[in-house]
Order: sequence, then C-alpha cells, then structure tokens
Amino acid sequence: MNKSERRALQNRLNGRKAKGAKTPEGVERSKKNAVKHGLLAADCVMADEDGEAFERLRAGLYDEFEPVGGVESFLVDQIASTIWRLRRVPRIERDIMDCELGRLRRSARGRSESFDPPPTLGRVFNLEAGRSDAFSKLRRYEAQFDRSVRRNLHELERLQLRRSGGEVEAPRAVDVTVSVDSDAADDAA
Repeated sequence: MNKSERRALQNRLNGRKAKGAKTPEGVERSKKNAVKHGLLAADCVMADEDGEAFERLRAGLYDEFEPVGGVESFLVDQIASTIWRLRRVPRIERDIMDCELGRLRRSARGRSESFDPPPTLGRVFNLEAGRSDAFSKLRRYEAQFDRSVRRNLHELERLQLRRSGGEVEAPRAVDVTVSVDSDAADDAA
C-alpha cells in the first residue's frame, strides 16, 4: 500500500469516528464555521452587528403587517432577515473599495512620485472588476435579496387579503420566448 492509499484509508477511518460537536458551546461555534461574508449566514445577525437593531426592525415589521398564524409570521421573519442582509451590502461594498484603495495607495508609495492616475474609487472599481468578480457577486446577492423581499411581501399581501375576505388572484405565470430572426441579426451586425 503506497503513501496516498494509506492516507486515504486513515482519512476514512477517522471520518467514521467523527460525530460533530458535542457541547452546546461547540454546536454554537460550529454553526458559524461556514460564515464567510455574512450574506448567506443562517443567523442573519453577525457577531459585530447590533442584534437589538435587528429585533427593532423585526418588531416594526410585525407591527406594520400584524401577521396571523405561522405562515404569515414566517414571511415577516423572512422579510426582516432579507432586509437586514440587504442593509449589509453597502457596507461590504465600502469595505471592498477601502481595501482596494488602500492597496493602490500602498502600491503608489512604493513607486515613483509620478504615479498616474491617482488612486480613486473609479480606478479601484475598474481594477476590481478586472481582477475578480467581487462586485458582480455582490450585485447578484443584492438582486436576489431584493427579489426575495418583493416575493415575500407579495405573498404576505395575498395571504392577508384572502384572510380578510378579499378576492385573491391566482399568481400569474409569464412565458417569455425570445427568438432572433437570423436575417435581422445579420443586418444588425
């Protein structure tokens, strides 16, 4: 048995022994293992955030929508959680900008004084867009959260309208078919 086969066997044997966190403290700690940027965390309030501010947001939404029953309460909780995450997006965007701006300034100090162009937010944005997709990922998360809030608000309004005896329309499905006329596409090119 070669070295990699022995390592694989040992990994499998060790994996069978693992049962996960045992203590309440260990379970709480392990819940946060996958938290990287906080946009998809199971617990929407991060350690450095104001949990009381989240509870005020949630309580305000409960006061505004006055949910009745488990489903309406669930939707209000989802809306609160998603709004909280949406509010995090500008902070993450600012942090990305600050980080890149700092990197550019450090780089500029290491070069001659005639560094051109000066490090500006626009340059940071261009560099970041060329180097990685952090901003596009952030925009995708932001759009996903926005759609989620709107979808949950719409469903909550439908449930409350039905509960109050109003007539509720069935959800509308939109079928979009895009076809390209090859002659028109050739003319456009």
